[in-house]
Amino acid sequence: MKKIFKIKFSKPKKMRRILLISSFIIALCIGFVGQILAKNKIPAFWTDGKFEIYNYYYGKINDTAYWFRFTDISENEAKGEYFTLTNTTIYADLKEFSFKKNKKNYILNFDNRSLDLKIEANVSNNGFVLKCSKLKSKFLFFKKYVFLGNYSFKKYSKPDFKTFPNRYKEEIFSDITVLKDVEYGKAEGYWTSYNTGSDRYLNVLVKGFLSSLFKETLSLKMDIYMPKTDELAKRPLIMFIHGGAFYIGDKEVETMVEMCKYFAKRGYVCASINYRLGFKVAKASIERAGYRAIQDGHAALRFLVNKSETYRINPDYIFVGGSSAGGITALNLAFMRNKNRPETSKKSFLYSDLGDIETDGNTLKDKFEIKAVINMWGAVNNLEMIDNSKASVISFHGDKDDVVPIDHGHPFQDIKVGVNSLFLNKTYGSLPIHIKLKENANREFLHIFEGLGHSLNVDENDKINKNFYTICDESKDFLYEEIVPKSWGIFSIPPTLTNRALSLYEAKASGVKDYFWDIDGGIIISTDKNKVRVVWFKEADKHVLKLSFITELNAGFYSEYEF
Repeated sequence: MKKIFKIKFSKPKKMRRILLISSFIIALCIGFVGQILAKNKIPAFWTDGKFEIYNYYYGKINDTAYWFRFTDISENEAKGEYFTLTNTTIYADLKEFSFKKNKKNYILNFDNRSLDLKIEANVSNNGFVLKCSKLKSKFLFFKKYVFLGNYSFKKYSKPDFKTFPNRYKEEIFSDITVLKDVEYGKAEGYWTSYNTGSDRYLNVLVKGFLSSLFKETLSLKMDIYMPKTDELAKRPLIMFIHGGAFYIGDKEVETMVEMCKYFAKRGYVCASINYRLGFKVAKASIERAGYRAIQDGHAALRFLVNKSETYRINPDYIFVGGSSAGGITALNLAFMRNKNRPETSKKSFLYSDLGDIETDGNTLKDKFEIKAVINMWGAVNNLEMIDNSKASVISFHGDKDDVVPIDHGHPFQDIKVGVNSLFLNKTYGSLPIHIKLKENANREFLHIFEGLGHSLNVDENDKINKNFYTICDESKDFLYEEIVPKSWGIFSIPPTLTNRALSLYEAKASGVKDYFWDIDGGIIISTDKNKVRVVWFKEADKHVLKLSFITELNAGFYSEYEF
């Protein structure tokens, strides 16, 4: 009986040991085999086709904002860089990280740390969510993980960036449309066009004397030049006025035609006008001829503003330009007011009242303001009238001009007999004009052509020369600043006197349709039209913030802010 009981008690104990060991071995084998079988069964989450390499993703882990991107990936390993972001971050310190797929789990290495993670990923086109668990303990092949949380990361979309044709500075239209002989009014006068051709000076005077015996109702006409394929609804206007001592000349003189074409190809609407010419050989009559030109120029501008929808003109951007008598007229259009009317334009014993500036040519009442003047060897009789306007002026004048002196003096000093002082008042040329403009803080620029005289934009055969293109190019740049001021650009918030980068910037501009931002050496965190928040990478070779926008006038603008 004792032997029997020994066998009954010892056998189950041995069996339990065998079963325990067997179960453990089987579990190890199952686990080991499972690990082997599962090693490549689930692909790494970064191999999902919706995941974009080099694209930043951002999200929060324990209230800390992380931005990262993968820069090198393979089937089982991914490397990249990351930075953390706070509300005060200016410079980001980019650090490296790596993921290595280890069977079912991942090994994350970053900042001299290594984490064993179990990750379940849900990747979409807009980002991904990671369900993460962290290794807590390990015994042989057995691992115990503790749940960390679900972490959502959004895909960063870099703001679109594009640049625009440099309208108003560069030639962007090859073809133009010219509307010939558009009538802008009617007025009593002698003539509106006198193309002297090869006529000698004496023949010109004789013909003019005969034509000035009687007045008639004249048709006042202009030619209008516009970009042919332009779709912009409102374009700035430049009205050009030819010269010729208020006696000769025509809207189709080569210099005016070519200037109209030059600016129309850059996006402007241009007009070249004819106006009343002629006078009797008397001081008052000559001065009244100049005043009639001002009245006609004013009537032409009223007409163009009235027809702004027809010709797609922006009435807020009106410029005038002219040479010699045309320059005189352009300056007076910008600065003369009725209180400055010459006395000879008023009623006297010999002459009738010519009326106020805006009362002749047509009955239109449209208002306008001239923003800038292109003055080519023009002048004024009264410097004080410059106080009437803040119009900008760019002038071109030869310092040897003896027809319209650059300083203060009688015109036509080349007339040897000295009769010019009997028939003409002294004028203030471009030099005293610009001294006055500078005193008044008007925007101004004077280009003095040393050693040159009158009509310096043509050669001895009246063909345009290199000075003509210099005048066009400098005028183009000058007017461009009326449309896109130099004060526009990128400024830090708050402003700082140092060259230290700040994280918030704004563009100071007006009349802008769309803003576009780009960056080198950092990342744009957010944009709000003219404002942008950035983070700079500390170790980047350069730090440049770029801004491009297009104005309501379709002027393309580009600026860079570099540190």
